[in-house]
Amino acid sequence: MKTVAEYKFFVVVENVHRLGGKTSVYSLVGRRDEVCLGEISWYGGWRQFCFFPGDRTVWNDACLADINDFLGKLRAERKNQEDEKDQIARKSVYAGRLCVLAAFFSASFRLF
Repeated sequence: MKTVAEYKFFVVVENVHRLGGKTSVYSLVGRRDEVCLGEISWYGGWRQFCFFPGDRTVWNDACLADINDFLGKLRAERKNQEDEKDQIARKSVYAGRLCVLAAFFSASFRLF
């Protein structure tokens, strides 16, 4: 487990992937007593990371703002990864089209 973010009252720790999971699961651990206060994980129904508070935990606006900050960072990171995948896909489609054109022209010139 590695610490990925630190806030005033808690730290965010990245856990190992769940069995068969594609996304990371993050635990929010209290600074004072090092108890798990909740988790942030992918919620497929909403197609985004969500916060799942631990039982009998209480959150004020500052703590929720910190959680929202971390969720925003995850959202931006995921968007960047998707943009990179789109660029790679576009390049491979473009390269595939070039190969088809090259094959067409080389076959056309053989006819003459």
